[in-house]
Amino acid sequence: PEERGARCRGAVLVGAAVLREHRRFVTREGWASVRSEPGASVYGVVWQLTDQDVAALDQYEDVAHGLYRHATKRVKRLAQAESLDTLVYVAAEEVAGTPNPGYLELVIAAARHHGLPEAYLGELAHWLPRAAGRERSRA
Repeated sequence: PEERGARCRGAVLVGAAVLREHRRFVTREGWASVRSEPGASVYGVVWQLTDQDVAALDQYEDVAHGLYRHATKRVKRLAQAESLDTLVYVAAEEVAGTPNPGYLELVIAAARHHGLPEAYLGELAHWLPRAAGRERSRA
């Protein structure tokens, strides 16, 4: 959250949402993305962004060099059950890899902070190294 605030000063939280027919995966570079998968769902948080926020995210997500690209995806807000077309950063390549050290811990903490479903938090936790996963289960 601190990092997002420094990068996207104009961002306004819209709320938690679900992207149906997609699954989260970890890219060869060690970061998260989504890809189509019938029957699967990805949970996340929607932000209203300014043009400056999008420009900052484009730089951070390395859009110019092809690491990620823009995609428009329809999500359903969890609280209001309304559908929204959203900008999603999608990895240019769908080659799976392993998460960078410490990355998924941040993703899981943010997901927990925003009240994403416990079952989904469990899906995210399966990517954690086994020792870290055991430590989490004791907490």
